[in-house]
Amino acid sequence: MSEHRIPIIYSRIIASAVGRKAAELRPALPGGLSSGADGYMSGAQYEALLRAACAVSADPLIALKAGANIPFSVHGPLGIAAMSSATLGDALSVIGRYAALRSPFCAMQAVEDSDTVIFLFQMDTSLHDQTDAALDFILSTIGCSISSLIAEPLATFRLELRRRKPAQAREYTRILGCDVVFGAARNAFVISKDSLATPLLGANPEEFDKALERLRSMHLPQGRLPLLRERVINVFANRSGHLCALPECARSLGMSTRTLQRKLRAEGLSFETLRDTWLSEQALDLLLREHLSVEVTATLLGYSEIANFRRSFRRWHGVAPAAYRARQAKTRARTRR
Repeated sequence: MSEHRIPIIYSRIIASAVGRKAAELRPALPGGLSSGADGYMSGAQYEALLRAACAVSADPLIALKAGANIPFSVHGPLGIAAMSSATLGDALSVIGRYAALRSPFCAMQAVEDSDTVIFLFQMDTSLHDQTDAALDFILSTIGCSISSLIAEPLATFRLELRRRKPAQAREYTRILGCDVVFGAARNAFVISKDSLATPLLGANPEEFDKALERLRSMHLPQGRLPLLRERVINVFANRSGHLCALPECARSLGMSTRTLQRKLRAEGLSFETLRDTWLSEQALDLLLREHLSVEVTATLLGYSEIANFRRSFRRWHGVAPAAYRARQAKTRARTRR
């Protein structure tokens, strides 16, 4: 399990669902989260986090409920690609292809039937007794996002789970908004082919191509590297929810801080400018597209103090985040007249 690296932002999302701060769950984790300074937890830490969340909340479905609160944009280029896809089928296809970037212990495979597509979820057993909880987290993240992507519930959409029917079975239907079959032969979402052709409200070919190129750059064959600018942005994307510092970015790229700074200068760039650009874009996406509060946006970007986020936002855009959102709302209202 040591090879698994899980985004540390999940610790904040799960802790929030429990009603605690992430720091209150850290004592239950092996080594706390001090080793998560690079934006990731180990598999052992994630397993312990899920177990602690269940124990503290006394809720066996806490992971399912936590996953329902994740905006797609938290997943970096994967989330952007999904949101800007042309159809629901395109979104689920890109999620399946690159899901391992966010959940390395889960593989998602699409299999076509006569009039449906079956999205199979295969989990390895490295999370031991927390495997079902980890799967719940993934299922609710994807399942709850499907309705938000098309702004309406799908009539032909069901979840099949291999586990036995739990006492809280109705919660799965309530949270996911679809029929759930327990005791099935597989773990899978089953969606009609007609539904997969549903166009997405946020379809944006240009954004989709940019996000897909970034995802591909994370999987280039050995010996082929993207431009340094893209490599640095990939580090930010993989550490979504964590304020990445220059030293850890350099370590991730296998070079010293001086070397990274020198190479960026040679391309007319700086680490600080790249990070500010990335954060400002993510902030606008969370505030305007996801309609999240300033407080939640600050947390998802990795700011421990909301005041620091407000100062950064004012530096990026010239006004406070709430004022910026109000100004954009007025502009949209005038445009519609």
